[in-house]
Amino acid sequence: MIVALFAAIVIAAQSVPSSLPSASPAPRASVPCGGRCLAGIAIGDDKYRVLSALDSRPLPGSDERIMGDFNGYPGGLMLAVYYQKSIVAVSITYVQQPGRSRIVDPYGIRLGDTSEHLMALRGKPDTVDGKVWRYGAVDNIHWDYTVENGVVTTILLSSVAKLL
Repeated sequence: MIVALFAAIVIAAQSVPSSLPSASPAPRASVPCGGRCLAGIAIGDDKYRVLSALDSRPLPGSDERIMGDFNGYPGGLMLAVYYQKSIVAVSITYVQQPGRSRIVDPYGIRLGDTSEHLMALRGKPDTVDGKVWRYGAVDNIHWDYTVENGVVTTILLSSVAKLL
C-alpha cells in the first residue's frame, strides 16, 4: 500500500511564530463528531451517499486516486469534497462576498471569525505556513484554517488516504 497525504497545495510548513499567544484547545471528548466532520460530512463517509446528497456521483477511477467535487451556494460559499474509496477531505470557503457562515466546525469556528476567536477556541496552531494555520494530526485528521487580514476565509478538514 502506498500512503498519501491529501493536500490541496503541497507546502513546507514552518514553525509557529512565537508571537502567537498560547491558548488551550477544547478537550477532544467535548468535540462533536470527534473532530472528524465539517458541514455534516465526515472523514470516512461513503462517497456514494455524500455525492448523491450533492446531486453528483463518483468519477471513474476514484478508487485508485483522489478526486474532488465542488458545489457553490448563495452568498459565495463553496463546499469541496475530496474522495477516494470514501471521503478524505472536506473544505468550505468564500469565493466572493466574505461574511460569517452558518456552517460551524466541531470546534465552534465559522468562516468570517477572527483569528483571535480561532486562537481562543483552538489554541496555538501546530504550524503556520503563510496564511494557513494547521491543527492536527489527531487520528490522522488535520484542520487547516486560512487566515487573511485577521479573518478565517477557508476551513479544510483532511485525512491520510490509503491508495492501493
